[in-house]
Amino acid sequence: MITTENQAYADTLTPALAGFVDDAWNVLYANSEYRRVYRHITDPDIANVLLWFFFVPDSRHIMVEWEQEALLTVAWTRALMVRNHLGGDQFKTLLDRLSQSPEFREMWNSGDLALGRHKAEMLVRDLDSHTVLNLRAQVLKWPEASSPLQLYLAVDMNAPPHVIMMGSSFPRPPDTPRTAQR
Repeated sequence: MITTENQAYADTLTPALAGFVDDAWNVLYANSEYRRVYRHITDPDIANVLLWFFFVPDSRHIMVEWEQEALLTVAWTRALMVRNHLGGDQFKTLLDRLSQSPEFREMWNSGDLALGRHKAEMLVRDLDSHTVLNLRAQVLKWPEASSPLQLYLAVDMNAPPHVIMMGSSFPRPPDTPRTAQR
């Protein structure tokens, strides 16, 4: 499902956090920055955004507004299931695992639906630098019509500006006087 081209695409978006997820929030691929910030999210026994929220203790330190973000993700999952007529074994297995969390059960039983963020940006703590990132995050449906992929893309709105050159990001050079070449 994830091609080497998909992986290369997500990797070239670094320093943005980029990864591919499916409608059940399974993390199918994540670039290095996504894996670094969202610690343990790609661990084989997790590899799912919802499982990460409810079963990885670091998620509560990383997500500054953990409860709001977890509730949003639960409500978004419910909406995707309704919109896309999803269910089946994949969701049953996921929901069975999640039902072991009392907090998940409470959020799920609220019955909320959402198909987008409650605000444009989310606050994420970088445990390496001990700073709070102001991430503008988008979940975009992958443009291939038959693909169930979604691209998660998050950019720190407080980061210094970058120049994008041929798919890679380089810091802008400092302003220097122009010199004439002859």
